[in-house]
Amino acid sequence: MRSIALCLSLVVIGVTSPLAAQKIEKNLDVEFSETKWTTLLLLRRGPVQPQPIPAKVPLRSMTKLEFEGPNPGHPHLLSKCEVDGRFVMQNGYLIPEPKKSAALQLPSCDSFQLEGKIGLDGEGGWFLLFGWDPENTSGYCLYNTQLRTQGSPWRLCRIENAKMVAGSEVELVEEEKVNGVGGIQMEVVERELSLKILNHTIADHYALKDYQPGAIVFGTYKPRYGPKKMGLQSLRMKAW
Repeated sequence: MRSIALCLSLVVIGVTSPLAAQKIEKNLDVEFSETKWTTLLLLRRGPVQPQPIPAKVPLRSMTKLEFEGPNPGHPHLLSKCEVDGRFVMQNGYLIPEPKKSAALQLPSCDSFQLEGKIGLDGEGGWFLLFGWDPENTSGYCLYNTQLRTQGSPWRLCRIENAKMVAGSEVELVEEEKVNGVGGIQMEVVERELSLKILNHTIADHYALKDYQPGAIVFGTYKPRYGPKKMGLQSLRMKAW
């Protein structure tokens, strides 16, 4: 946990407005295999000052993402997401700009297995979108807000046309506090979600009756305590 905390504290010093103003669009078409892993991100060391994601990396920091969450006006749960920052590379991690809502888009797929190394630190809100259609702002949204003194629920809902589908929200885990640096394993196979983060099981073959192929997105949002401090060091996928 010390390494991710140090990385994030350096970003607060180093980030500059020209970086946030850059607009980088890239083709995220990737040929995946059902049997062989495709590396999307592998960082061992990185620049001290924040840098944009290199063109060769098949990940996109989304410039536009806005949707209403299932808890309008709630101080801690997901009320609204509106991207106002970017993911940047610094000190061996891919991280959101400090105190910003940011979203990192992975290539689109149907069934998939995803694993990597993630760092999570402190309180605040973050989410995972999957089966996500960026044009229609629709798909599944898993979110969590870390409170200062306790864990909080991990909840899943469906978003369609930038709004939550009424009655779609479910609580996968009642209360789980997850901080540190470690592995993330996620899969959607035959419309069933399994997710483990830092050896905490969040979902185990949870049925997704309305799942459609789409992108995977890591992101942060701003409840009362602000966005979660997070970083990605590696990601690889199998998809079919």
